[in-house]
Amino acid sequence: MMENNKRTTKQVIADQQAINRKLWAKENGRLHHVDANKLIAEFMNHEYRCDAHGNTYNNSWDWLMPVIEEIDHLQRERIQGIEDALSTRCLGDVYNAVVEFINQYNNE
Repeated sequence: MMENNKRTTKQVIADQQAINRKLWAKENGRLHHVDANKLIAEFMNHEYRCDAHGNTYNNSWDWLMPVIEEIDHLQRERIQGIEDALSTRCLGDVYNAVVEFINQYNNE
């Protein structure tokens, strides 16, 4: 019985966190990084996770560059938004451009 209560409490907390992220996203006009990372992981056919150091798509070039390579394989022409973001050498800009591309790709 206690095990069920723990699982239920965890689910309630997870549900509330998801609601909080959606509210944050609505206020900020973009996906929260947790939801954006899940979007990228799904695009890559991976399970969403981070490594032992807390790295994931929004804070690691090592994680983000394979996503860009996958996007390049899907597209015949360059993606201008990603190319522009890469030229800034700013991980956050590139990450946001990748998330924007995947959102558009999924809606086509």
